[in-house]
Amino acid sequence: MLRRIKLLTALSLAVCVLTPLAFSAPVTLGKITLNESPYEKFGQLFFPFQFATPPLLFVFCESGVSPTGGCVNQAISDFVCVNNNQAGEGTVAMMSDLETSLSLGNIPPDFPCQPGAAPPIFLAETGKMQILSGKAGFPTSVPGLFIKVSAQSDLDPTTSVTSDILTVSTK
Repeated sequence: MLRRIKLLTALSLAVCVLTPLAFSAPVTLGKITLNESPYEKFGQLFFPFQFATPPLLFVFCESGVSPTGGCVNQAISDFVCVNNNQAGEGTVAMMSDLETSLSLGNIPPDFPCQPGAAPPIFLAETGKMQILSGKAGFPTSVPGLFIKVSAQSDLDPTTSVTSDILTVSTK
């Protein structure tokens, strides 16, 4: 009997100590993978919380970011949006090259970030995963919940079947 009590005490202590660690580990909430095809150029995720930030529009530049702002030669590769929709959901979306070149003037009306709603944040396309949310993550309407958003935009679409990846996870 004493042995069972010791075992139960040890298990209870382990659960009490390890449970907070388990909940603090990052968890992937969603992922968008856009493949090199004429059909997969847009993806969107919806979450049951809202982002406590203004709308954010990230613009990936194929040839780098111009020193005066914008993309060199206006060569835009991808858009990433972090926003809230009218249904009270946090949304994250990614759009890649369309049949026509992307520009801030031809964003489709169903993309959650529209020109003028948020000043664009221009980033050079690196071909590697880039953390868009910074170290702290984006704050949300849930106290203590911060969201990490990372995106990878392929430099040379002819070398891979996968063109772009967007990952959303807890911080």
